[in-house]
Amino acid sequence: MINQGVMMNVDVCMDILSIPIIGIVPDDVELLASGLKGEIAVSNPQSRAGMAFSNIAGRIDGKEIPIMDFDAKGGILKRLKKLFGR
Repeated sequence: MINQGVMMNVDVCMDILSIPIIGIVPDDVELLASGLKGEIAVSNPQSRAGMAFSNIAGRIDGKEIPIMDFDAKGGILKRLKKLFGR
């Protein structure tokens, strides 16, 4: 949605808010699935949203964890594993 101009990117949001961010949670089908199952969103630490929430918790706890790169695409093996549910 950022590429389509529908949503602001992180830098614009930080400029508007004038505060540092502790994390970004990407749109992830696992968020919807967790909500429908009544589970917490980090129940699947392999999901991008689950990893983001875990990273945010770590930063709150004082750990230095870099913000995830949301533009990075997984390799072909990673995509195939996801396609076949592994």
